[in-house]
Amino acid sequence: MPQLGESVTEGTVTRWLKQVGEYVEADEPLLEVSTDKVDTEIPAPASGILQAILVQEDETVDTGTPIATITEAERPAAAPAPPPVPTPPPAPTPPPAPQPVAAGAVQAAAVHNGGVRRGRAASGAFVTPFVRGLAREHGVDIAALRPAKDGDRIRRGDVLRAARPPRPAPAPPAPAAVETHGRTVEELSPARRAFAAGLMESMRTSAHLTTVVEVDVTGAVRACEAAAASFRAREGVELTLRPFLALAALGALRAYPVLGARVDPDRKAVVHPDGAHLAIKVDTERGPVAPVVRDAGDLNLAGLARAIADLTERARDGRLGPEDLSAATFTLDDQGAGGALFSTAVIAQPQVAVLGAGAVVRRPVAVAHPALGDVVVVRSMLHLALTYDHRVIDGADAARFLTAARERLESDGLAAGLDI
Repeated sequence: MPQLGESVTEGTVTRWLKQVGEYVEADEPLLEVSTDKVDTEIPAPASGILQAILVQEDETVDTGTPIATITEAERPAAAPAPPPVPTPPPAPTPPPAPQPVAAGAVQAAAVHNGGVRRGRAASGAFVTPFVRGLAREHGVDIAALRPAKDGDRIRRGDVLRAARPPRPAPAPPAPAAVETHGRTVEELSPARRAFAAGLMESMRTSAHLTTVVEVDVTGAVRACEAAAASFRAREGVELTLRPFLALAALGALRAYPVLGARVDPDRKAVVHPDGAHLAIKVDTERGPVAPVVRDAGDLNLAGLARAIADLTERARDGRLGPEDLSAATFTLDDQGAGGALFSTAVIAQPQVAVLGAGAVVRRPVAVAHPALGDVVVVRSMLHLALTYDHRVIDGADAARFLTAARERLESDGLAAGLDI
């Protein structure tokens, strides 16, 4: 079982794409694996014959556990066709009327003559049996598809985007439920069990503590509204509050880098990373995931907006890979999407902090006016909640970090470069 993310310790085999005795090419999809973070296809590490499957479907094993045996071998040559049996010539008959050719026969001939390899689309991209079945279900011509992103594999999201109009997918089988004396007992899915185990491990590992500040984001909200159309036309994505929050958090991390450190329990040391890799919490149908913006500290507001939009789209389409979920040094959690003001998040190990942003609420606030003194005005307010590992970070450090983030969010220069 390969390592499927920095904090992922186990995986569940959901489907084998090859059977014992079949030949498999190196890097060809071999199986599908589910974790608490992502569902992904695992490619074959070498070409050869699949000699044995050691972990069956729906089994969960630790990373590093052997799951199959591949014997290196050349692709077996196709068996020669038997010689045709001679048949007597048929008696002459009148020419029959033209008959329509079956669609399946035309398609089979086209595949044979075109040389399309089994397991690939006409474009040369890999296609798993699951994705082929999904394409048939939605009436999508798999041969006409191209991967939406750079890569050589057609995925579920590519098929769903091509469906016109999309047909409702069949409901997944519900976990087994047992009714007991008026109560219903529902088993947790393997992904949810793994997710729960990770949460409990984090609670046992880190000394969680949360500090909260209130922030006036009126300027950022107005900037989003004023620049929405021009930003969308120029950058190709919507302008939301998330990149403003990310930019403020990254600025505070530069001032207080210990918030982006990690704990090495073996060396009993705090390790400071060489860059800021920002995880963005995204809510999906199968639960929350946190894809990572690599070297986020090198990006401006527009760059962060594009990166966050791309990761969010791929997370909700199920197109994230293990590389998208590893190496994070700090996490930004948009807790306000459901209307919550703030909450205590669980730290993703081995990070030492996570910043939550609550819902934006317009309410009366007392502010200082240069001519009128203290006045009451309506402002857009939100709460920033920093949950941190008290083993490494003191309350005073947390307060200073939050103050730095608040000052950046309230600064008029945060929206520099926007066409407003």
